[in-house]
Amino acid sequence: MVDLKPLYEAVLTGEDQTARTVTANALQEGIEPITLVNQYMVPAMDEVGRRFERQDYFLPEMFLSVRAMKAAMELIRPLLTAKGAEPAGRVVIGTVRGDQHDIGKNLVAALLEGGGFAVTDLGVNVSPELFVNAVKEANANLVAMSALLTTTMPAMKDTVEALKEAGVRERVKILIGGAPVTQRYADEIGADGYGESAPAAVSLAKAQMAKAQAPPAPAPAAAPPAPKPVKAAKPAKKAAAEKPAAAKAPVAKPPPPPPPVRKPVKKAAPAKKAATRKPVPKKAVAKKRPARKAVAKKPAVKKATAKKRPAKKAAPKRPAGKRRAGRK
Repeated sequence: MVDLKPLYEAVLTGEDQTARTVTANALQEGIEPITLVNQYMVPAMDEVGRRFERQDYFLPEMFLSVRAMKAAMELIRPLLTAKGAEPAGRVVIGTVRGDQHDIGKNLVAALLEGGGFAVTDLGVNVSPELFVNAVKEANANLVAMSALLTTTMPAMKDTVEALKEAGVRERVKILIGGAPVTQRYADEIGADGYGESAPAAVSLAKAQMAKAQAPPAPAPAAAPPAPKPVKAAKPAKKAAAEKPAAAKAPVAKPPPPPPPVRKPVKKAAPAKKAATRKPVPKKAVAKKRPARKAVAKKPAVKKATAKKRPAKKAAPKRPAGKRRAGRK
């Protein structure tokens, strides 16, 4: 039996001749083509995407892996079509109108194909009308658009509007990507997702397909109506006991009137003694305080005034010409 691990390694390392040789030998041995795709080629391309995100791989290594995968798919695709094998999804991909860049778009298309999708590549400078026609012809359920220029980004919104007008918007998921594109712009134009890189776009496409193919969640069962409270039965009223009929008393003759009764004479009440008045206590008169004696005023002390000193008498002037004795 053919060892298929070299197919995984050939796609991972980008050896296209080895990948083609191992695939051809496996098909001659009678191995199912879908087995080669799902168990060897798709896992290899997933690992390529992870290495690209970790920056262990760059664009040259990724393109080599894509070329090796395409070399194997050239032998497998006709067999899958003949057997009517259902792809993971049908994708229409292209660079929008006015944009001629296709490197990123080609990489995403190759990774999608390696992931089991049927890809219809429309190339570059694709008009909204061409996207609509391709969706109808391929019965696609995914539309992938790429733009590398800010001036061509509005063409993505035009394509979304064209899909709505054609009545096919509800049956497709729209994915966009490119250097100037962001998740915010995807939300503004009504796209379903944004892929920052080629591996991220493939992961997003798989997630959208899994979401679309998932059975709808069953509606929650309606809660049974709450039972009405049962009113307690009122106790039956007891039958009133019948009272026995009272026997009629014999009618007696009225008695004779009683003799008149003398009213007792009331004794006169003794006169009340006059109430003696209590002596009114005299109010205590406050004693007057003796008047304070006038304090004799002390004689005012005269301030001592400083005596003026007598002015000094002026010394008599000496006559001119006279000198003191003893001086020559």
